[in-house]
Amino acid sequence: MTYNMISLRIAPNILKEIDTLAIDEHVERSTLLRNLLNKGLKQTRIEHAVEQYKKGKISIGRMAEVTGLPRQELFKELKEQNVSVHYSKDRLLKEISDL
Repeated sequence: MTYNMISLRIAPNILKEIDTLAIDEHVERSTLLRNLLNKGLKQTRIEHAVEQYKKGKISIGRMAEVTGLPRQELFKELKEQNVSVHYSKDRLLKEISDL
């Protein structure tokens, strides 16, 4: 895989944490930063999808597409954030019959 190089300003205390964690995990700083960015992007996608769902702008199915998570995990995420699931009776019965 090829990577693009970017420049980023980081506060000294955060850089120290990054370096400490990279040593603890036995990885290079750049590998650790890529991993952290991937985790952060995943979490941000989830948070954004939940907000869009709360506003009624996307469905559970679309949330699954956007986040890459299975519906069961999305239901868990919504429950943890106290978000009501908007599901019609017909849709629920179809989901149950598909199990």
